[in-house]
Amino acid sequence: MLRVFGYEIRKITSAYVDTPFEETENGKFVNLLRKHSIDLVFDVGANNGTWALELRESGYNGEIVSIEPYQKSYNLLKEKAVKDKKWKTLHCAIGDYEGKTTLYVASNTLSSSLCKMTDKHLEGAKDSKYVGSEKVDVKKLDNYVNKVRGKNVFIKIDTQGFEKRILKGSNLVMPNVKGLQVEMSFKKLYEGEITLFEMLDYINELGFNLQYLNNGFKHEKTGELLQVDGIFYRNHDNLI
Repeated sequence: MLRVFGYEIRKITSAYVDTPFEETENGKFVNLLRKHSIDLVFDVGANNGTWALELRESGYNGEIVSIEPYQKSYNLLKEKAVKDKKWKTLHCAIGDYEGKTTLYVASNTLSSSLCKMTDKHLEGAKDSKYVGSEKVDVKKLDNYVNKVRGKNVFIKIDTQGFEKRILKGSNLVMPNVKGLQVEMSFKKLYEGEITLFEMLDYINELGFNLQYLNNGFKHEKTGELLQVDGIFYRNHDNLI
């Protein structure tokens, strides 16, 4: 009867019910933020704010700066953040230069990018095709170097192929950065994107160690894993 109205009730496993929060994906993530005394998170490629909201609901109570270029997604993001005094929002893209560029808007919004999509991506997710574009401002994270002084910073980057260029524009803030979350692709899904193994080498050169990977985008038909999120922390930090 409930399916008529679009609902479904099902029994969940006792293993799921009994899993302590600290052993869940969110629990492990927030625990590492606490271990490294993270008190400022840059949420680059925030979309509609879901990631930052889950971070807050998982127990992180420090500052969040969510950054999103797509106007419609930014409007939803701003609504989520408006009552949270420690959650600020910026309407722009982040890169390694200052100026304007074209944002290619995908039908699912999550795949929107400053880079053009490759056929490999479109094959893996038919609902990710571009349906429009809009001009957006591009800034560097280094513009906000004054904000990071005295802070332990974590940067989450989910920008569909533009990740390295964001890191290149973050040289001034990088000394305060203790951790990173970076979306990485096994194969080029966007023009100009570097692949996972190239990104691992690049981030290691910046002084960070890989802590763990979270599965991301999979091919909708074959199940092939196309993207993962890598969690990194400084080499010299005591992580355990």
